[in-house]
Amino acid sequence: MLTLLGQKIGMTQVFAPDGATLPVTVVYIPESRVIALKTVERDGYSAVQVGTHLVDDTKKAARVIAMPQMGHLKKSGVSARTLFEVRVSAEELQNFKPGDDIAFKELQPGVAIDVRGVSKGHGFAGVVKRHHFRGGPASHGHKDNLRAPGSIGAGHPQHVHKGTRMGGHMGDAVTTLKKLEVIRLDEERRIVLIKGCVPGAMRSIVWIVPRGESVANPAKDRKTLPGLEPKAEAAPKAAASEAAKTETKTDAKTKSKPEEAQK
Repeated sequence: MLTLLGQKIGMTQVFAPDGATLPVTVVYIPESRVIALKTVERDGYSAVQVGTHLVDDTKKAARVIAMPQMGHLKKSGVSARTLFEVRVSAEELQNFKPGDDIAFKELQPGVAIDVRGVSKGHGFAGVVKRHHFRGGPASHGHKDNLRAPGSIGAGHPQHVHKGTRMGGHMGDAVTTLKKLEVIRLDEERRIVLIKGCVPGAMRSIVWIVPRGESVANPAKDRKTLPGLEPKAEAAPKAAASEAAKTETKTDAKTKSKPEEAQK
């Protein structure tokens, strides 16, 4: 399965079968189609070029998409505002062709994924906020030293070593969270609920990378607490109990008939 481009909507909570509350992130996945195929012979690498944020109206497409890009998109017959590439092997490249729809039905509950996005920017931050320094003592004799970084190195090298933790720009960097669990999938609204938080602000772009495996303890396999069973299962249980009762009655009648014959 290819990497999917999504938009972070926000966070909410859902309930697991055992009654536990799970924090989830709502991600909207727009419709995506294959635009072009990159081959090793022609481009030097093999990849699939995918287009998303499709534009159905021809007049609107001419207004929001540049003319050189329109000529490139004409080959696939798809008008897309956003293009990105996904590296694949030469064997996997044969399974795609321009115009194919990129489905996300493989994101079933319990599947492990990696989510990559740009973290929130926090501007220029000090060492206490950026590197979780404890800070100086707040007692007497330590004026204006509560959130100071302290010493930044010895005097002999006469320069600051590379990698020294100091204040600086915080956030606004590409961040990847690995092995997140898919909790729920809504195909009609093209929404995926992912357990926990994902990097990025609301309405930011995130990348969903399937790992091809399941999580260790998926929420869908948890045991249901007493009193939280689905009502739809009550009817089969009642039918099974009635069938057991009828079997016991028939067994009792068959046993009574040989006794009457002996008498």
